[in-house]
Amino acid sequence: MESVPVLLLDGGFSNELNKRCSYNVDKESLWTAKALMTDAKAVTETHLEYLKAGADIIETATYQATTRGLQESLGLSPIECEELIANSVKLAENAVSQYKSLQDDNFFSRQDKVKPAKLPIIAGSIGPYGVYLHDGSEYSGKYMDKVTEEDIIDMHSKRLEVLINSNVDILAIETMPSLSEVEMILRFLQSRSVNAKVWVSFNLQENDPSRTAYGDYVTDAFQTVSKYSNVLGFGTNCINPKNVGPFLKLVSQAKAEAKSDIKLIVYPNVGKTWIPGQGWSEEDVPLIETYAKEWLELGANIIGGCCQVGPDEIRKLRDIVDDWNNLRGKI
Repeated sequence: MESVPVLLLDGGFSNELNKRCSYNVDKESLWTAKALMTDAKAVTETHLEYLKAGADIIETATYQATTRGLQESLGLSPIECEELIANSVKLAENAVSQYKSLQDDNFFSRQDKVKPAKLPIIAGSIGPYGVYLHDGSEYSGKYMDKVTEEDIIDMHSKRLEVLINSNVDILAIETMPSLSEVEMILRFLQSRSVNAKVWVSFNLQENDPSRTAYGDYVTDAFQTVSKYSNVLGFGTNCINPKNVGPFLKLVSQAKAEAKSDIKLIVYPNVGKTWIPGQGWSEEDVPLIETYAKEWLELGANIIGGCCQVGPDEIRKLRDIVDDWNNLRGKI
């Protein structure tokens, strides 16, 4: 991710996986992670669909793949859990191999311009502790009032280790509601002398994008996280796209004041409302691509989508990113 033009991340994995999966992803406690065991082919096909749409970065289907959750839901042994997590990287790598065999001229043109980074980039997804609880608390961080650092690390450590040992290009520590949880993870990596590359992405308060879901100021979060040398990216995800602009204004200023070279990454959801027990609302919302140019003007280095953003939207963002990079002589 060093010295590269604006890059494009994939979109929501669950909405696209659901088209190919043997179960309803949104009603499963493991969410997309169950498919690593039941629908491996569908996982690879979903990755491939986003690569064909123009994504430079894809994420493994490990957002909710905690070893504890896999053991309890699927009855797996600890070793089997580790193998399943490792296989998530192989499935992503298979998609990359299949994509490269398609001889996409536009892709190879982009690849030539982003050295020393390689494309596509595979990011290992690390969701927050709250996803294990399956009660929506990842969007508030309320569990942080009840858990210890030992609890947090026990939940994250094995998945982190397996993804790192499986040679993902970068870890995506994402949808984090609390700065404290992020610091615990970063300290753990530091204590193990692991210099794995990381991006950190926070969920924000719906009515106040200056704060994380748990209440930390995003500028404080940026200043804290940017002190870790292995953190290459900072951003937000799974928020309403209308809140991305205000977030970027704050963080871009903090980045300038700190003279930091951290990449800013934003990948909001489609902007609809999640209704527990029902799913996503059917309301009409502005198209995500209508916001994209503003994000780039405000300093975003990597853009993409989260829940309910699909390959069609990623294709449109690809055109916008290409136009932006071409105007600046990057591609």
